[in-house]
Amino acid sequence: MTMRMFCSTSVLTLCVLTAALAGRLSADDWPLYRGDARSSGVASGTLPAELDVAWTFKVEKGAFEATPIIVDGVVYIGDLDGELYALKLADGKQLWKSETDSGFIAAPAYRDGKLFVGDFDGLFRCFDAKTGKQLWSFETMAEIDSSANFYKGNVLVGSQDATL
Repeated sequence: MTMRMFCSTSVLTLCVLTAALAGRLSADDWPLYRGDARSSGVASGTLPAELDVAWTFKVEKGAFEATPIIVDGVVYIGDLDGELYALKLADGKQLWKSETDSGFIAAPAYRDGKLFVGDFDGLFRCFDAKTGKQLWSFETMAEIDSSANFYKGNVLVGSQDATL
């Protein structure tokens, strides 16, 4: 099994299990990597005795390495080929796909109807969460491999150029 196939299979499975768990744990959103601004990684509720695959989603050519986020019943995840997806949590149906020139390994972050995510090439982007339309971008000098966070009205992101 190639590394690309392993990543694709592993993260797709994670995405599906995340969807299955999210429906059972609570109705709370998971809008950031590790859930909240403190990166607590804790969800309320208890795990079921057995996990079931709720749905699967196959990408045409890429693979996933990023962690999905969940907001208002929608799963958001970017792939290694630069496609950002919005999928219905209930059934995995694709709501939209936004194509970019560079892949994602960082999870998106959600705030006020917008998705924020950085890519391999150091471009930090903002998308409309309802439509997938790119609203703006900011170029850093190196790869962005960590997710954004928020403080008051600010979006915080770091890149491999050692700046925040």
